[in-house]
Amino acid sequence: MADIADSNVPPADSSEIELKLAADPNSLETLKKAPVLKGRAGRAATRQLESVYYDTPDHRLHKRKLAFRVRKKGRKYVQTLKDEGDGMLQRGEWETPVRSLEPDLDALPNPDPRGRIGLVLPGELQPVFASRIRRTTRMLSDKTDDGPANEIEIAFDHGVVESNGHTVPVAEVELELVKGSPEALYNLALELHELAPLKVEMRSKSARG
Repeated sequence: MADIADSNVPPADSSEIELKLAADPNSLETLKKAPVLKGRAGRAATRQLESVYYDTPDHRLHKRKLAFRVRKKGRKYVQTLKDEGDGMLQRGEWETPVRSLEPDLDALPNPDPRGRIGLVLPGELQPVFASRIRRTTRMLSDKTDDGPANEIEIAFDHGVVESNGHTVPVAEVELELVKGSPEALYNLALELHELAPLKVEMRSKSARG
């Protein structure tokens, strides 16, 4: 993992722009009450996220730097295909609703995301690992010198990734750009870093799984 101060902000040209930061689990509550959020962030919302990640037996999706999951959000299920992008800020992401935790490749939009997966025969996709995350999110707005506001969704994640009887703890802060400049993510990360140690997490949850 790279130190925040040593990181560069790449240009924005992907469908999802986010910065993932690893934290000490004991510091998450402190970060949730960071002074930088006061007066700029909306009300907090907390929910439990249960996700199952899928791949073929020969891990073809992983080899193509793709992550494919189905996540339960309340009573709804959403499947998501992500590519690894540049490993830090930029990642491609495609979401589609499904009826259960079982994936449905036919629901993916064509041609780009479906083409990235390639040929997958019926029954080839199998659960590889699962994650159970308690997520608290807030929407942060910040006026710029030019007038328009930067909007950032900040998420505090605490939970585990589980696979074959093994668990890996997760304690992260995710900053996702909704509107504005990617530099705003970097500046917010530096302000949070002054309150508690944070490191840029280059690995996605799927990579750790």
